[in-house]
This record gives sequence, structure tokens and C-alpha cells, in this order.
Amino acid sequence: MPVPRRFDRRPPERDSTRINERIRVPEVRVIGEDGTQIGVMRTDEALRYAQERDLDLVEVAPEARPPVCRVLDYSKYKYEQSQKQKAARKHQQQRRGNPTSFHDVPSLRRTASMSIDRRSLVVCWLVTSVSQRSKTYVGSNGESTTADWVVSVVS
Repeated sequence: MPVPRRFDRRPPERDSTRINERIRVPEVRVIGEDGTQIGVMRTDEALRYAQERDLDLVEVAPEARPPVCRVLDYSKYKYEQSQKQKAARKHQQQRRGNPTSFHDVPSLRRTASMSIDRRSLVVCWLVTSVSQRSKTYVGSNGESTTADWVVSVVS
């Protein structure tokens, strides 16, 4: 959920997923709790079908004709969606645009070794400028850089 601005008076965004009585189309395509397609039926019949099983009728594809609805536990569905979003944010790589200078290498090594000790994934980006590529301390003459050090620790 986006952070509201200081003087933004608009109400926060509600979840746009329609469930149960909020589904207002006459017919829906229903998918059962086990993933099997039940078929196209009237919305009130589909709602009754979901209520017999103590589950919710959730509209998962509103753009389709007829809209696709699944019979499932809505709170569990929302939890799984939030976990997927959290995992997607967790695995995003962060690249810094500033060139890696010589004094950054020891701190990069320290951070990488702590991550390797925790058995985490280490992605190392060494960004150098054109003027740094010609200097010897960057590693062009065979000296050990952070990337070489990480490879030697992992192997």
C-alpha cells in the first residue's frame, strides 16, 4: 500500500477484488476449490454453491467474458497474495549507479562474507567508471577484486 502524502485527503485505496455479494454480473465461470472448472452459472447459484462449502466466491479475472470466479477461502487467498508480493520484493536486486571506488572493496567483502556465513545469496556488482578501468588497483593486472574473492570463497 503506498504511503499517503502529508496533505493528501483522499481515502486509502480499497482492495478492488470483488467477493460474494459484490459480484454484480449475471453469469460467471466458476472454478472449484480444487481447481476444477465447474462451468458457467448464474451468480446467485455460484454464491449458493460457495456458501454450501463455507467458502467465498472470489472474482479472479473480471475482464474475461464471462468473469472467472473461484470458490476459496478469501482470507487465505489474501495472505498468499501478500506472501507472494513480499517474496517478490525480497528478491529484487538493488544496483547502485555510483562507481565502486577502491575504499569500497573492503566493506563489500565484509558484507559478502557475512551474507555467505548466513548462507544467503550474494550478488556482487562492481561498477567502475572509464577512468577507473585504466587504473591497476581495480584488478586489470590480476590483483584480487571483490568478485574474485567471492568466487574463491564460494568454490
